[in-house]
Amino acid sequence: MHWLRKGAVFMVCCLGTAVMMMLLMRQYDAALTAAFGLAALASSAVMSWFTLRRWRLAAPLRCVAGLGICAGIGGAGLYILALHGIVCLFTPRSGLISNPLF
Repeated sequence: MHWLRKGAVFMVCCLGTAVMMMLLMRQYDAALTAAFGLAALASSAVMSWFTLRRWRLAAPLRCVAGLGICAGIGGAGLYILALHGIVCLFTPRSGLISNPLF
């Protein structure tokens, strides 16, 4: 049952952070840039590494909560970068596909 509590804390933190990042992206157009997505993904990777190094054995529930927050931020960054990649691939004139038939 101890793992169930940790899993619930992780999911609540992850989904809560994902909702906050979604609201941030809806409110501010600057949050939909590739630079913001890359910064969110890189910063969440660094923060999760520090969280694991610092709290993995000392405070496991705090570690799980921190990893959930980092997962929500990193997931939003990955979502932004994936959208930019799809738009870049399927835009006929300015993307990677520059065939005049499209």
